[in-house]
Amino acid sequence: MGQITFSFVDKSGERGSVNLPVPNLALANIETYTDGGTAFNALEAAVAALTLLTATGNTVTAESTGVAAPVLPTDDNAQRERVLLFFLSDTGGHKTRIGIPGIDLTGIAQSGTDDVPLDATTEVEDMVTAIETYCVDSVTGLAVTVYRIRHVGRNN
Repeated sequence: MGQITFSFVDKSGERGSVNLPVPNLALANIETYTDGGTAFNALEAAVAALTLLTATGNTVTAESTGVAAPVLPTDDNAQRERVLLFFLSDTGGHKTRIGIPGIDLTGIAQSGTDDVPLDATTEVEDMVTAIETYCVDSVTGLAVTVYRIRHVGRNN
């Protein structure tokens, strides 16, 4: 199944979004469901008519692959509230962050601090490399560098 996501910001700067499921997108229907297409325009107008928020952008996903009913993790620490935050700066100086939920603190957590070294573990190093190689700033579209990592959440 495909998806169109419309993103918004409210008066206090908080972000929100609405995800609308659409058919898988392929050559036969992609123009209808992308910006300027009939279905896209109708959905965008309908959402805009209902919200007081300011639109900040949209994302069109051609296909999402679901998995079978998930088996819950057995580790008591596997909770979404425990997040590893990667702080990013783009080449123009704009800063943002990416959070990975349910992190394994083994080898990452250090006594007396929530900061995580960029080379704390091979897994952390691999994530830093992947972000810096393949990701861009979500606002500016410029290349990013990871300048800090912290773990946050309940029961750190």
